Amino acid sequence: MDFAIDPDVRVAPDGTVEEVRVSGLALGVEPGQTYEESSATVQRGGALVVYTDGVIEARRDGEFYGVGRLIDVVGASLRRPAAEIARTVMDDCRAFAGDLADDCALVVIKR
Repeated sequence: MDFAIDPDVRVAPDGTVEEVRVSGLALGVEPGQTYEESSATVQRGGALVVYTDGVIEARRDGEFYGVGRLIDVVGASLRRPAAEIARTVMDDCRAFAGDLADDCALVVIKR
């Protein structure tokens, strides 16, 4: 099973999106892993979205859910609390792809 983390997405309050480059296995998946330190400042009203590849690689008829769709859903729900944003993304991903066959993890950190 693949638990790799894709680039995170930082969304500014005005909807501007920036990828925050990270790589490796998700924290705590396998003992003995080493991790490269990374930091990102989230503006007040903005959010940092951390997700596994299962979210953006969810498919319908060969089409991926994709980073663009993820960004659109986060941007449209940015005024909501972090838990609601995460739930909205996962509900949209399931509506798009049906059953999610791969690991799907998503964390939204909002300031």
